[in-house]
Amino acid sequence: MARILLSLFNQTINSVLYFFSYHISQSLKGGSMRAFLCLFAVFVLVACSDKEDKITLFEKGIRALSYEAYDVAVNYFERSCYAGFAKSCEQAARLYQEGMGIKIDHERALELLIEGCENDARTCLLVAQYDSPQLSKQQAQKLYEEYTDKACRMGQISACEELALQNSGRKATSYLRFACKNANAHCDGAKFYAFAGAFYFHQDERERAIPFLDKACRKRQNFMPYPWTRLERKKRTRLCLRPF
Repeated sequence: MARILLSLFNQTINSVLYFFSYHISQSLKGGSMRAFLCLFAVFVLVACSDKEDKITLFEKGIRALSYEAYDVAVNYFERSCYAGFAKSCEQAARLYQEGMGIKIDHERALELLIEGCENDARTCLLVAQYDSPQLSKQQAQKLYEEYTDKACRMGQISACEELALQNSGRKATSYLRFACKNANAHCDGAKFYAFAGAFYFHQDERERAIPFLDKACRKRQNFMPYPWTRLERKKRTRLCLRPF
């Protein structure tokens, strides 16, 4: 609905601009410089009226919040949100979710967060974790899986790690690869296995850590993927030592 209203608004602005463009051209033909200057001034004002950038709109929204003008604030936040500023989407969604000065609308709040997710991985996590009484358990689970996965693929390491713990086999490994690459662009071979092994080890998932640590050591001799004890570091044997 918001997209439709925004589209209608832009069409109206374009119609107004066309109207003034036409009359400016007519003024030029008639040789009326005064009329031309007046119309041109109006043209500039109208053209610039919709040019407020997303940061300015966000700041105006924050200022309106400080005066508890919630209806004004949400208007600024929504305009900034659809201009591509995820923080504004989050602010507007919070107002709708909590009913701060406006009617509670979970559907609208979720719609704004999904819009913000297009530009920000962290906002995708807010979609995944959204708590709405209007969502069934199946719908909430589907939303969680879809948007946690999207956050991971957009570079949110915590989302990848969360999914790696919840899944197993190749699917878990694929999420760990995303996490490793998000943390380090050059994450392959021994580096990946060390990363995955250390991750599971720190999560007290030692049985899942062992295969990865073993592979890391086989890929590179003397490669110790975990901060070993001083005694083990001094030995520097060509065998892979396990921290278990």
